[in-house]
Amino acid sequence: MLNIIRKNAQSFVIQAVVVIIAVVFIFWGVSSQLKNPSNAMAVVNGQEIGYREFMQSYERAVEQYKQQFGGQLPDKFLESIRLKEQVLDQLVQRALLLQGAGEMGLKVSKEAIQRQIQGMDVFMPGGKFDEAVYRTVLERNHLSIKNFEGGIHDDLLTQQASGMIGAF
Repeated sequence: MLNIIRKNAQSFVIQAVVVIIAVVFIFWGVSSQLKNPSNAMAVVNGQEIGYREFMQSYERAVEQYKQQFGGQLPDKFLESIRLKEQVLDQLVQRALLLQGAGEMGLKVSKEAIQRQIQGMDVFMPGGKFDEAVYRTVLERNHLSIKNFEGGIHDDLLTQQASGMIGAF
């Protein structure tokens, strides 16, 4: 069969069949991607850890290492410490802690979130919380207030869950 196709490779019929097969595969791949647009790096008990969340965490980790090494990282350093795997493991652990906190019925109040934010040095240029500075810092870092406060909420919740697990 393959020999027949090779001998007649220049024929219109063979070329048309190849084009039809290619078109079917292209549309099949596109439609399956549209039905399942997920680009999750991991799924933890049904909760997806998205590629964007992973990349943001990875970039923060890279920046922390750059600061520790004075701006320059040794060649192959990130690969040697398997930073991508470490970041993904941390995100999975965080998701598990948040799920566990929910199952334990732990909650974080809005007041606790506000206290945490108002205690951050970056928002206190004169020793006192400044809302204009708060908004400016978030804007410069391309963060919305909702996302930032949601992150603080999750941090406080994971701290509570870790404390409860440690006490157990």
